[in-house]
Amino acid sequence: MNRRVTLPLSALLLLVGAAAPAVAGNDDDSSAPGKTIYRDDTVDVSYRQLAPDDPQWSKVPRTFRDKVPEGSYIAQLQIKNVSKDDINGWSLSFESPDRITATESAKLDARQGMRTTIQNDPADKLIEPGTTSTLWYRAQDGKTAAHTPAWATFAKGGARPTQDTDGDGLPDDMEQRAKLDPSSQDTDRDGLSDFLELGTGSSPLKPDSDGDGILDSGEDPDGDKVPNQREVQLKTSLVRADTDGDGLADGKELARHTSPAKPDTDGDGVDDGQETRIGSDPRAAESAFDVTRSANGGATTASATIKGLSPQQVSTFRITELPADQRQFPTSTPGYVGNGYEFAVDGRFDQAKISFRVDPKQAGPDVKPAVYRYDD
Repeated sequence: MNRRVTLPLSALLLLVGAAAPAVAGNDDDSSAPGKTIYRDDTVDVSYRQLAPDDPQWSKVPRTFRDKVPEGSYIAQLQIKNVSKDDINGWSLSFESPDRITATESAKLDARQGMRTTIQNDPADKLIEPGTTSTLWYRAQDGKTAAHTPAWATFAKGGARPTQDTDGDGLPDDMEQRAKLDPSSQDTDRDGLSDFLELGTGSSPLKPDSDGDGILDSGEDPDGDKVPNQREVQLKTSLVRADTDGDGLADGKELARHTSPAKPDTDGDGVDDGQETRIGSDPRAAESAFDVTRSANGGATTASATIKGLSPQQVSTFRITELPADQRQFPTSTPGYVGNGYEFAVDGRFDQAKISFRVDPKQAGPDVKPAVYRYDD
């Protein structure tokens, strides 16, 4: 028995950050234009990612260009007033999976999932006709190339493009462009909100997205035996079969009358999946557990039972077949039928019962099995 004491073991992305300072000035015709991400009869908003060889690099605030961590990039947003009137107060809203990590004087007005809204600083809210306000921000890319902001919306005169009339988590401007109803949380009346449908891949414009005769609210995309509408009522995930990550699918938890949204229903320190596997009741709190583990090495099987383990010890109790490169005895040893096992649990315990089974077909009729304790 190896008694080893070790230390106990202990989603929509949120776009975090604010915008960079707004600096009003004349257009620089010598610089290459960025990609337009929004345009109306008032403004043209363009974006581009900057690099040290870019003509605009020297205009980037020194605090940004001197310290660019690995995996980050600097982006430039330019808001050009193409009208004949002043823009006095503005907001720019857009979506991106990249995380903004550094800005300066412009402020973050609102955040919703991947959508963020930046608003002018009080000192730089005026954009005169024919002039451009330039914003810089530093961001960490979303595990791929840097993403151009999408679904951009611009509001002037102090208005904000983040109004959500129906309260479904989708701004009205996004709903309008997606041909959804900004006054209804469920445009297609299928029992799922527009926000949830966009997040799960079904269509908020079709009550039966896949045309199989079942409303989207009755579908079960994560295969946990709980339909979408029931998951909404339970506040469980529509796309993860095991919402609380305890090793039991949501449907199995409902059948066992445990909580699919709480990994340890009875609060005794051992999650529902562990209790189910060791034969304990996940609905009745216990202070000590009798646990049996086993490992199958093919020719041999090892198992051990330890009684009275504390909740903290249960998940640390393990039996591991030693890999081939850690053989404790040469395979040429007469009667050799299998490699060793490691038994371990964090902390102390009173006693353990260990047993082994040898496959008769592997051992042969005349073999008398023996168990060795190896201590290097």
